Amino acid sequence: MSTTALAISVRWGDRLISSHLLRHEDKKAFSLGQLPGDDVSVPRAGNASFSFGDEGAVVRFTDGVRGQVIRNGDTELAMSDVIHRGLAHEENDGWTLPLGRRDGVVLEFGNVAVEAWPAKTPSRVGLWSSAWDY
Repeated sequence: MSTTALAISVRWGDRLISSHLLRHEDKKAFSLGQLPGDDVSVPRAGNASFSFGDEGAVVRFTDGVRGQVIRNGDTELAMSDVIHRGLAHEENDGWTLPLGRRDGVVLEFGNVAVEAWPAKTPSRVGLWSSAWDY
């Protein structure tokens, strides 16, 4: 059995800086911005985060974030188009966009680009006890 996850990669220009796997069952958010607690510090104003809700993956972003959403793996939409089409929902401090099972996101913070794509991961395996009784 497999679970849904987001494969997140951080690039500076053409260089891969880091990669992360955010699993649905981890119940945490992966944040980008300029605050001390953010997982990735970005050089330009704007904040974003990835998490999982009841319906699946969600990306939250503020007005300073640029990028595109790739719907169903083939249709590219700019973040401004996502907002104007009503796909993203306005909140107090920004926007919330639910991601479909085949949707990807590319967020741009100056020279830093963050990509998030759905991924299937194997179920976690428990460890056997180190003490054996015969």
